[in-house]
Amino acid sequence: MKLIETLLVHPLLRVALREAPEMTVEWVRNTAPGEDEWEMLFWARGGDFERFEAGLEADPTVTVTRSVDVGRQRLYQVEITDEGAETDLYPVLVDIGGLVMEATVTQDGWLCRFGFPDQAGVDRFFDRIGAYGIEYEVNRIYELTEADPEPEPDLTQTQRETLVRAIEAGYYDIPRAVSTSELADEFGVSDQAVSERLRRAIVALGESNFRDLDDRRPAR
Repeated sequence: MKLIETLLVHPLLRVALREAPEMTVEWVRNTAPGEDEWEMLFWARGGDFERFEAGLEADPTVTVTRSVDVGRQRLYQVEITDEGAETDLYPVLVDIGGLVMEATVTQDGWLCRFGFPDQAGVDRFFDRIGAYGIEYEVNRIYELTEADPEPEPDLTQTQRETLVRAIEAGYYDIPRAVSTSELADEFGVSDQAVSERLRRAIVALGESNFRDLDDRRPAR
């Protein structure tokens, strides 16, 4: 299986996230409740829910059907509208046998990890992205084999660059010599995007180096 990590500048939820740029959305799944209809479940956290929901009402790509508060995050169920369906990539993935392994969305775009059965599936998917006029940046391509069913997590190039720059600039010094806002200005992205890159980088490093932590922990 081919695994692709990519950043998509996709129109889905763009208006909503523009209204609440600090919000982070985590995709859960898509469902097909009826013929030619698609619904999507996602978590939203870390931002102003009032502004986000105002943005959802104005967003032409989705219609909210319900939401549930769970602590400081909110689970949304939305119906993808006809306009949203025009560039919806999920049916394309289903058609070619692809999988959404992970998808996190901010105002900067959809940071996704997709699985494809073969290179032909990858080519078909990116051909469709091109046909839709969607901008994208591929961060990483690797292969999942039977000999290596769970490859060690690795940093994307963007995460690596952000983490290295944060260390160089003294973000982890005590006291801190630079803020996430200053780093965001350097990279030309939002403060939230820098925070998310650093968080994911630390998580990836932790998973890579401490996967067997529970096995090595002494019994009590």
